[in-house]
Amino acid sequence: MKCFSVILLLFSFCSFARLPEDLSLVTGCRILARTGVASRYFPGAYCVFFPDGKLLSANKSLTMYDAEDKILWSKPHFVHHQIKLSHDGQRILTLLFELKGDYREDIFAVMDLEGKILHRAKALDLFKDRLQFGLNELSPWEKERFNAKYEMSHFNSIDEIPKNSSKLPFLKEGNIIVNSAGHGTCILSRDLKIVHDCRKIPETNTLHDVQITADGKYLYFNNEVFDKSGLHSSAVEEFDPVTKKRKVLFAAEPKAAFYSPNCGGVQIFKDLLIVSHVTTGAYVIDRKTGKISDYIPNLETRKDQEIKVMDLNSFLKTRKLKN
Repeated sequence: MKCFSVILLLFSFCSFARLPEDLSLVTGCRILARTGVASRYFPGAYCVFFPDGKLLSANKSLTMYDAEDKILWSKPHFVHHQIKLSHDGQRILTLLFELKGDYREDIFAVMDLEGKILHRAKALDLFKDRLQFGLNELSPWEKERFNAKYEMSHFNSIDEIPKNSSKLPFLKEGNIIVNSAGHGTCILSRDLKIVHDCRKIPETNTLHDVQITADGKYLYFNNEVFDKSGLHSSAVEEFDPVTKKRKVLFAAEPKAAFYSPNCGGVQIFKDLLIVSHVTTGAYVIDRKTGKISDYIPNLETRKDQEIKVMDLNSFLKTRKLKN
């Protein structure tokens, strides 16, 4: 089914707006070659790459390496789903968790570049009057990874809101947007103390990689798009919080040709939309035509959340010179 879906999607492939060759495709801590195999591996499940050659690696601990792979510091933070830098590059935003008996509890954290926690908030405390949480059993894979049987929430993305044109006060630059599958997307103050807004987009909120665009809209990967056909499908969508309207930016025809029951990511890069379907690969979409203009298969079949385009030239050059 996976191969058949890819073939259907590539029928609309066009030959312009290709992904520049000097950019890198990153998934987790691996850099993918255009063939879809990993050209470079780095330690950890999630990584942040710095122009001076430093590497921030996250998994069951958070570790900063210098350009020669010497450990600068390491903290016992169990990171899951995503790790991001603030837009000024001075703070780390991520999702942590702690165990309470046999269930895990989500924690939001903002740290400095030395791993010191500046702001921290537990999801159950922060949203106790906003969201309805219940005990859910983890999948066998998640039980092994988290060493837990249950969870009360499943937050899967965190990001800092960029400068944008929205007049809505809660979409202020510097606030934090977080998303919980099935519960909702919420906007927090930069110190994680105030909940400014919570909503489901759509009602099921089966979303990943939720972020705010420069024109103040929600951008996300919608794993489950329900329609009259009853078939499962996924899409990349945009939600306008003023008009309350959703707009499909990318979907397949037929819709069922593009489906990811979990994970997935989206990225706006100039005139391109990068859509990552973890098991099949990265689709580069021309934003003007809505057509696929480039495709990179993901032949590394690990379960990563997303594939992103990055300029790692300075990072790789510095490491090459120092090694």
